Amino acid sequence: MFNPDEFGVTAQYVLQGGSPEDVDGQFLNEDEVMPFGDVGLSSASPEFHCAAVDLPAGADEGDTLILPAGSYRVAAPIRCDGEGMAVLTLSES
Repeated sequence: MFNPDEFGVTAQYVLQGGSPEDVDGQFLNEDEVMPFGDVGLSSASPEFHCAAVDLPAGADEGDTLILPAGSYRVAAPIRCDGEGMAVLTLSES
């Protein structure tokens, strides 16, 4: 699902004052619809979806996510769904 050779992308997650760490996930941007089974998934603001376990320890609002599309700030507390997935709401840096 997050394989960069398919639907995913590799981003660099940077903790405040820390070093970048690679995280695979899916980047959804405004007005962008990603294929998801027989339907599409859209986002009202930029989001990054990934496995919660892949985020560095201490990941939180205010950190930076560097993607091929640009650099973003984690703009809200990270939402975990209880099933192992994390959603990061982003704003452009």
